[in-house]
Amino acid sequence: MRAVVTGANGFVGSHVAAKLDALDWSVVRLGRSGARIDVIADLATMGPATIAERVRGVDVVFHCAGLAHRRADARACARDNVEATRRAFELARLVRARRFVFLSSARVLGDVSRHPFRVGDPRNPADAYAESKAEAEWWLETVAGVGPAVTVVRAPLVYGPGVRANFLALMRATLGGWPLPLGAATAPRSLVAIQNLVDLLVACLDDDRGHRLLHVRDAQDLSVAGLVRAIAAADGRGARLFYAPASFVRAGLRAVGRGALATRLFEPAQIDDRATRAAFGWTPTVATDAALTETVAWWRRRRS
Repeated sequence: MRAVVTGANGFVGSHVAAKLDALDWSVVRLGRSGARIDVIADLATMGPATIAERVRGVDVVFHCAGLAHRRADARACARDNVEATRRAFELARLVRARRFVFLSSARVLGDVSRHPFRVGDPRNPADAYAESKAEAEWWLETVAGVGPAVTVVRAPLVYGPGVRANFLALMRATLGGWPLPLGAATAPRSLVAIQNLVDLLVACLDDDRGHRLLHVRDAQDLSVAGLVRAIAAADGRGARLFYAPASFVRAGLRAVGRGALATRLFEPAQIDDRATRAAFGWTPTVATDAALTETVAWWRRRRS
């Protein structure tokens, strides 16, 4: 079996490529730069035909590349998350891949869930990043049946060895022993270990449907306060959490221009993955506490 992995030097893409290597796949790593990249290309600007000339005999394209920064402007998001997806799909069509797997975000449904978001719920993106992922999903729906089969996988917060951004910042603060005013951050939120996400992405290859939309999450949801406690426990310590009224923390974040962060701390954001489990008989392979232990161990090794 042969696969193209876009964004292969990114957090998710690198794990997907490593998993396929372990399964003895032939993997073509595609990215803008990097020592282990086989094809250096900017999907948003390079013609798919040019890339296709360097890739042959592909069974599946895993499109993991994309701009993930929440505060990126609309133009950058449209370029890297919409146009690049169109060109990646065209690449998959040109090389006659049988499936195109697109990594999307649960945030296309909104930042706050009044019930766990279901696959059929209307899209309600709250910022430029989520809007661009929603537009890419919609575009893939419009081309269903005119190329490779499409699987769209919506992921919540992804964590694991190599994690970056907000999760890494929270882990640093927790393991650094900082007192955190997050005792009131008790709203449940879905998350997914990188091992579980990759396991589902690979399982998509056994699908026989031409277009499918999937949700993925760990078996356990955690609040931000619960996540801090779990990270600390994975390091064999207690969490330094103290209670501060949510309104107080919100006001402080607004004062420093980070008001949107309060939503991610104090509001629920859960997704319903029952349709995924029913479709494939799939369940998460790694428990949250085990995945957090591995993530903390990676962070310790990285510091030493």
